[in-house]
This record gives sequence, structure tokens and C-alpha cells, in this order.
Amino acid sequence: MSSNGWIKLHRQIREHWTYKEPRRFSRFEAWIDLLLSANHEPTKILLGNRLIPVERGQFITSQVSLGRTWGWNRKTVKDYFSLLRNDEILDFETHKGAGIESDRGYTLITIRNYSKYQDSDARPSDIESDIESDIEADIEADIDGASTGHRRGIEPDINKKKKECKEEDTSRADAPLPALFAVDFGKRKSKPARRPAGPAQREAFARFYEAYPKHVARDAAEKAWMKRNPDESLTATIMAAVENQKQWRADHADDRGILIPEWKHPATWLNGGCWADELPETEPIAKRSFINVHE
Repeated sequence: MSSNGWIKLHRQIREHWTYKEPRRFSRFEAWIDLLLSANHEPTKILLGNRLIPVERGQFITSQVSLGRTWGWNRKTVKDYFSLLRNDEILDFETHKGAGIESDRGYTLITIRNYSKYQDSDARPSDIESDIESDIEADIEADIDGASTGHRRGIEPDINKKKKECKEEDTSRADAPLPALFAVDFGKRKSKPARRPAGPAQREAFARFYEAYPKHVARDAAEKAWMKRNPDESLTATIMAAVENQKQWRADHADDRGILIPEWKHPATWLNGGCWADELPETEPIAKRSFINVHE
């Protein structure tokens, strides 16, 4: 597979369901996201009380915001920026705010060589050069696999293929690049999209609420369940945890040596992820020694 040539990647790819799938971004995915975010023309951004010039190939963001999008923590984002800067493909400047809403901090990202690869007037010659390399490689492969007597026969096909490829890709190169790479900061999504909660989730919640011992604030509990939007595996874990915690309380209901906590509201239990709580380890009453205070 040749590594030469171009593809068109529209910024609207962020709206595709494969891009929206919740996940932790790889370094490559994060790099593509940075390229998609870069501004295609100079502009100015009003941030609080400051008007900040943003050049072509730059954009303003925050490490926290990118971390939420990529599923990284802030330190990982900063280390990644340093790695790209050391590789001389990106620069970043962090500006601290004054600690008030009207003067917030930000990070200015600069993609190096952005215009070299994105300028519309540079694309036709670059593409033509890449096409030449691709076709020459194909010609060499065809000739290597053919006998000397067949070489003359394939030359017309090669020339035809070369002409068709040039016409097709050169016509694509005529498309204005700014139209393909327009930035709309208003549509930038900072959080991964959640899976839609349908009827199956409502049925799963109904089973949970029926099994949970404390029936209060059902609407709040259902809202917490829908916010979690658990898959089948997590639903099974939650249901098993409810039964285990009920059984533990039943086993120690008459044990005066153990403090048994009251059941939390179901919404509180769900929001707190209490299905992962560890049950206290206790000894059976028969195995415990008691002190006779009357002796």
C-alpha cells in the first residue's frame, strides 16, 4: 500500500457515529482532532475581556477541555503537547488568567507546517507529484511481473491509467480548501456522546427499583439510572450488589456487635456507585469470645 497521495477529511467527520463513540483517544486520534480544530484563516477570539488574535493553523482551547474530549487527565494532555513540540510538529503556549470569570486562562495551539500542507495553491502540484510516484510504482510492479514480450502490450494501458488518475485527482484539487476545512467553534463538543437510553433501560430500572429495599423518590432514582445508562454487564453487577447487601444485612440483623447502616435513597446509592462498596468482614457470633462483666 502506497503512503503517497492525499485524502479529503471534512470536519463534519466529528458528527459521524464512529467518532462520537465514547472511548479513550489514542495519540493518533488526538493528533487528528488537533488538525480538525486548527483555524483555516486568521481571526480574533474574545475571551473574557481580552481580544486574542488567532492565526491560520492555530486555535484556542484548554487542557482540561481536551482532556474531557480525549478521555485523558490534564497531565497526560500536557505531556502529549511536550512530546509533539519535541517532534517539531506543534507549539503550545499556556496563558494563566487572573482567577476571575472575565479573565480566564487558555492554551494557544499552533500546528507547524499547517499552510505547507493545507494551502489550496500548493495542493495541485503536490498531488500531481504524488500521483506520478504512485503510478511509477505501479508500472514497475506490472513490468516486474510480466515477460519482456508483454511489456509493449501494457504500455498503452499504463499511459491511459496515468492520464485518468491525473484528470481525476487534479479536478479534486480544484476544490477550495477553506470550504472543506471551515471551523465552527459553536458546534465543538467537549463531551463524548452517551448511548441513548431506550425502553430497555426503563425496564432495567424498574427491576432495580423493585429489588431495592427503600422505595423513595422514584423520579430522582430513575433520573440517576438514566444518567448512568448502564450496559448489560453493569446492570447485572448492580443487581447482584443489591442482593448481596440485602443478604449481609439479614445475616447480621441480630448481631449487636455490628453497626448496620440504613439504606440510602436509591438515587444517592446510584449516584455514589455504592454497588462497588465492600461489605465489612465479620466473624460468626458463635466464634466470638465475650467477657463476663459480672465476674
